[in-house]
Amino acid sequence: MESPEAAVLAEPPRPITAQVRRRAWVESGVKLWWLSALALVLASLIVLGFEFSNWQHQKRLIEQSVIVDAKAYETNGMKVPGRNMAVEGGTFEVYFRHDGKDHVVTGPFEGRTGHIISGEPIQIRIDPADPTRWTARLEPPGFAMRLIGPSITLAPAIPLLLIAILKRVGVINLFRSGQQRTATVVNTVNTPLAPGSAYVRCALLDSDDRRVIQVLLPARYGRPGKGEEIELIVDEKDITRAVAAAPFIV
Repeated sequence: MESPEAAVLAEPPRPITAQVRRRAWVESGVKLWWLSALALVLASLIVLGFEFSNWQHQKRLIEQSVIVDAKAYETNGMKVPGRNMAVEGGTFEVYFRHDGKDHVVTGPFEGRTGHIISGEPIQIRIDPADPTRWTARLEPPGFAMRLIGPSITLAPAIPLLLIAILKRVGVINLFRSGQQRTATVVNTVNTPLAPGSAYVRCALLDSDDRRVIQVLLPARYGRPGKGEEIELIVDEKDITRAVAAAPFIV
């Protein structure tokens, strides 16, 4: 097990190594932002997958379907003919005859706009092998409109990723120009955001500023107890901007 007390850094300005660049991505002030961005990207991909599956389903249905005449009514149990019904947002009972049999299906008129008149003939498409599979669309649906949902989900990921990049630059700059200082540990707590690390709360030694500083320390450096010492890289203008020194050393 490596020791966080043994960390010794060169005087600033320090060269930025590959180790420093990698470590900067997983510091707590950086990781939270890019993890949030990643979660939104994954959510967007899931939404895109659902939209693509639905689009493929409707496309295949139209390719395999036949057009039949039908009559539609509102799903309120009252089949009143002659009513002017808005298509958007409505759910309808649809009656049609196919191969000498009467069928009733229920659902929205997805893909249509405007109004229809209850009880008057309207064309729909059905799967001749399974008339319960139907669609109000007469033409294959376009896919472009289905990108709106995934795009809305994805959009916030971009500023979150930009924030992560800016925070990472801040960590790298702190490593380059920050001062190495020794601190005494107040306590150490686990964090669900970084299962392989712990938050170490500590205060600087030989300093009049006794504010508590919190840094992220990987598990391979152990779990420092109260009163133990740990080396930090600190921004002298704001000591709360600090990182544990040991993880930045190869």
